[in-house]
Amino acid sequence: FMISDIDQALAHHQAGRLLQAEAIYRRILKAQPDDADALHLLGVVAHQRGEHEEAVAKITHAIRIKPNIAEYHNNLGEALRALGQFPAATAAYQEALRLRKDFAEVHNNLGLALHQQGELAQAAMSLQRAVALKPDPETFCNLGNVFRDQGAWDHAIAAYERALALNPEFPEALNNCGAALRHRGKAAGAVELFKRAITLKPDYAEAYYHLGLSLDDHGRRREAIAAYRQAVAIKPDFVEARYNLGLALQMEGDLGQAVATYEQALNFKPNDHEIENNLGHALLAQGKLTGAIAAFRKALALRPDFADAQSNLLVCLNYCPNTMPADVFAEHLAWGKRHAAALDATSAPHTNPRKPHRPLRIGYLSPDFRTHSVAFFIEPLLATHDRDNYEIFCYANVTHPDVVTKRLQALADHWRDIVRLSDEEAVSVIREDGIDVLVDLAGHTAGNRLLIFARQPAPVQVGYLGYPNTRGLATVDYWLSDVYSDPIGQTDQYYVEKVVRLPRGFNCYRPLPDCPEVGPLPALGAGYITFGSFNNVSKISEPVIACWSKILMGVPTARLLLKARALSDEQTRDRLRQAFAAHGIAPGRIDMIGRVASSAEHLALYNRIDISLDTFPYNGHTTTCEALWMGVPVIALAGQTHAGRVGVSLLTHTGLPELITGTCEAYMELAVELASHPDRLQNLRQLLRQQMQYSPLTDAKGFAQDVEAAYREMWIKYCENPNTRPKTQDQS
Repeated sequence: FMISDIDQALAHHQAGRLLQAEAIYRRILKAQPDDADALHLLGVVAHQRGEHEEAVAKITHAIRIKPNIAEYHNNLGEALRALGQFPAATAAYQEALRLRKDFAEVHNNLGLALHQQGELAQAAMSLQRAVALKPDPETFCNLGNVFRDQGAWDHAIAAYERALALNPEFPEALNNCGAALRHRGKAAGAVELFKRAITLKPDYAEAYYHLGLSLDDHGRRREAIAAYRQAVAIKPDFVEARYNLGLALQMEGDLGQAVATYEQALNFKPNDHEIENNLGHALLAQGKLTGAIAAFRKALALRPDFADAQSNLLVCLNYCPNTMPADVFAEHLAWGKRHAAALDATSAPHTNPRKPHRPLRIGYLSPDFRTHSVAFFIEPLLATHDRDNYEIFCYANVTHPDVVTKRLQALADHWRDIVRLSDEEAVSVIREDGIDVLVDLAGHTAGNRLLIFARQPAPVQVGYLGYPNTRGLATVDYWLSDVYSDPIGQTDQYYVEKVVRLPRGFNCYRPLPDCPEVGPLPALGAGYITFGSFNNVSKISEPVIACWSKILMGVPTARLLLKARALSDEQTRDRLRQAFAAHGIAPGRIDMIGRVASSAEHLALYNRIDISLDTFPYNGHTTTCEALWMGVPVIALAGQTHAGRVGVSLLTHTGLPELITGTCEAYMELAVELASHPDRLQNLRQLLRQQMQYSPLTDAKGFAQDVEAAYREMWIKYCENPNTRPKTQDQS
């Protein structure tokens, strides 16, 4: 009677007919309440249904009756592991192995429990014993996962490959092997694995997600977006997929969709600091400064040690028209105090020979040794440094090197890729190189490594380019500028660094070699004046829109051409049209162009504008140089801080001080007045490129000499008094 019943129940159980199996187990127990097998199997049914506490009770009861059955202890371990009671589960598995040492399934389950507890070395040992006893594809896959989490990527790949050799149609092994290959820089092979996994398991959200990551690695961003969307369609609460979808949309310029995607991700994970930070980035790119500031502050509230979020907040504050310089300075000091002050104390003494006139080792550190605005200004300096007296090191934190990266690399004496190095590792490299003067080219912008500077790997440290404000670090000694961008006595109080004013301007511009020729004045053919700005949308604040609207009112036939990457986004275009419409400017008078295919195409668009309007309180820099090189005069409004005075420096050093204004009213009047003189505009258009060629702004050799003289003076002061910060010596 009992044998036939239990056999019948097992047949139902093994076929997945749990209700029928359970009914028979209960009938058996009604007749014999202490039947250990029926109790155990009823517990297994409960576990399979997700009723893990009931499973533990039933299986524990069975063990009290028959304590020496290894399978009972194994299944008890499984129920306990499902409840997250890992130490108790581990104990159950160990008892099962005491009873039966060659039980491969238990070695696997013990390995899984140890993995979940973070005991990776022991987990690997258990899983290796399991596959030695029984080469099972799932166990090899589990072993690969442990190796992956140990960072032993080659071992992980080998384990996944063993799993696939045993079962080529194993979706999880395909997915995990692909993810490991991608991590090892073999994304091309990974793509095929993910596609195979999806073919075998069409609802495999994780495989779609990893496919998206690999496509993203190859610059196939639109395909990546489709893969991420498929992942979240299958698994709506897949936050990582939504996060990366937002990133990809943002990189493609679909800012409105990116914002919506981040907000959806936050619905599933409301207190995620990374998502809040990226939401802030997307809002800033759209020019929504208030929302961006709120998102960055929220990210920082969620994680107070989130240095990048606070850096992003600082970047955002530079764009805000109503912030006071003293308040922005205080925010920079707060960044330094929160994230960097304690690191200075860890700095070891420098052993660089303190000989004032010996050849110096200069290090430049940047994430922007690539197609980026910084490259236009650092390339001429790298190309013309005096190699007899200055040995040049570049520390590249570049995530996606390109042709510009290769060009800059050829100009350095030494090139160090630090993108995969920790701050501590990078500091060691810089110290081993014996750098005398280390120059930061990023400030608080994306990809910065300011916490390297906080550890003071070089005896003299300098801020230059990349960011128009103080770093806020006591360990950055100097800021390279000039008297026009940072007038003596006007801005010094807003820097932790000592301001060093170069005599012929703080930068040197090198135009693109394939730059288009300057075309005729557009107004002559169009019959109307076209004003223009190619600055990013974050700089086009409400006061700027109000000012430009008054200019368009003053020149009723004129049009305005805006060109910026963010203008590829429909939502951003609509917002700007509405903002101008609120000041009485019909949408048809505003032309907007988003991202274009090439730099040459971008520059050619300057042949469509007659007068360039600079932004304020954050001026253009590269865009101003581009406009002047293309024969387009730029009207600038002088501000209170470096960010608002770059235009003053550029125009002065190009010999165009008459285009600098001191008030909004003067700015508008000059724009309207200049628009009424097409002959003057035509004359400027014909002469500006030549005028710029003979100006300090393109004198690479003279500029390099000025910079080197500044480095030499810094070094001499350090040799004279290595223990005193420069600003405490001289506040001028």
